[in-house]
Parts: sequence; structure tokens; C-alpha cells
Amino acid sequence: MASSTSLSPSVSKLALASLPTALEAARRLGAAIGAPDLLAKRDDLAGLVYGGNKVRKLEYLLGDAVARGCDAVVTFGAAGSNHALATAIYAKEVGLRCYAVLTDQVQTPWVANTLRWHCLLGTRIVPAAGFVESQAEAARLKASHPGGPDKL
Repeated sequence: MASSTSLSPSVSKLALASLPTALEAARRLGAAIGAPDLLAKRDDLAGLVYGGNKVRKLEYLLGDAVARGCDAVVTFGAAGSNHALATAIYAKEVGLRCYAVLTDQVQTPWVANTLRWHCLLGTRIVPAAGFVESQAEAARLKASHPGGPDKL
């Protein structure tokens, strides 16, 4: 028998997601793979502002940042990162600035649109050549953060 565990009451969480997400019959796909009762979990509907499974973890990450009195967050990804965009959207929604340390990515219409959204949101984009440089940029941001390193 599996035991149920819960998170410590000291873990901060913001209510960003609309949960639970719906299950929807995927009849054509199910028929094609021999699973006629296949269901698809609609995590694209999890967020009222921006959907996807990223909203679930952002409830905790941004909740922790707010609880610690941070005024900004740093996220990482490639130029078209859905995670970086979701972080920027929800950070703004809860009153946090967002720095996105972004590595290069093949320029597609999707990537260009994602970068436009960052501009509209006021995301502070920090370019980086790769993982090692991303870590160095994050350390630099933290050290030079106007609110102090403990606020980022």
C-alpha cells in the first residue's frame, strides 16, 4: 500500500494554476495505437494566463521567492523557452521582475514571437553562449542586483 506524504507547511505556494486539469478522451490516437480508452491530460489548461505543466512548479518557485521577500527572479533557457516565458508571465503577475538568461536558438517564427512577448512583459533578457556562461551570468546578476543578492 502506498503511503501519502505532504509537503512541509513551511513550503510557500502561490495559487497560479487552475487545478485539477481535465482528462479528455483521445479516441483517434487511442484507436491508432490500440488503446481505445486513452485519455489525455489537458495541462495546457492549467494556467489562466499561460498554460502547461510549468505553472505547477512556478506555484512553488515563485511562492518561495515572494515568501523570502525577493523582488526579482532569474530563469534560464534557450531563446524560445516556454519555461522562461511562463516564468516571466507569472513573475510579473505576482509583482516580481524577471531576468531571463537565454542561449541562442535557431530563429523560427515561434522563437521570434516568444522574444516579442518577453519585450512586452519587460523581461530583462541576458544573453549567454551556453550553460557555463549562463551560470556565470546568474552569479553576476545576483552580485549586482540593486535590491541586494538576497532579493534575487
